[in-house]
Amino acid sequence: MQINSEIYSRANYLLKAIEISDKIFVTSKSMDKQIKVAFQALNDYSKCFIESALKKDKLTSYEVKSIENEFFNYWTNTINEDIEIFWEEIAKFDLPFQRKSVLRELLTKGRFRQVEQWIELYSNFQNIKDLGFLYRQFKKEELEELNNLIEKEEKNRFKIVNSCLQKKSIPFSQYLKFGESMAFLERCGLTSKYFTETEKEEIYKIWKSTK
Repeated sequence: MQINSEIYSRANYLLKAIEISDKIFVTSKSMDKQIKVAFQALNDYSKCFIESALKKDKLTSYEVKSIENEFFNYWTNTINEDIEIFWEEIAKFDLPFQRKSVLRELLTKGRFRQVEQWIELYSNFQNIKDLGFLYRQFKKEELEELNNLIEKEEKNRFKIVNSCLQKKSIPFSQYLKFGESMAFLERCGLTSKYFTETEKEEIYKIWKSTK
């Protein structure tokens, strides 16, 4: 069965998006080697599948959509310089893919569901702002609100860990939030800002005894 023109066009647009991401992977400073290898493998598989299906003239709308969803998951939900470069390239080549901005969503809802996104935002916010990416997407007031939300999250994460330190215990109901808060403070380089070495040792001792 011959591929209809809409599916054919969509598949070729997706191949172009994959090509853009391949080039970004080569120069990326945000990705570690293992993640690069994993995503490169996904790109290679997706590209091979689409090109083979196009040659055989057998490709469905469902197959294209499935590959799109898998491919764009990273480029939609991650926060770093690579993501901004990717979407500017998508716009430059006038590809018909609409970005769902996690930062715009944060401004609307005031929260992230995953601590990983808070860590990425804290770690990369100043860099992508300094490089001008955010100034092309947000008003000054919106950037100030994003900064306020980051500061609020930092304070909340500290309060959760500090409360457990003062109580010398981690309530069962707080265990998950405690772990997420420790991940946030550690990976954002903030534990030394709030706690002495002795306090950090005590925190890990409490955490270990609770597991």
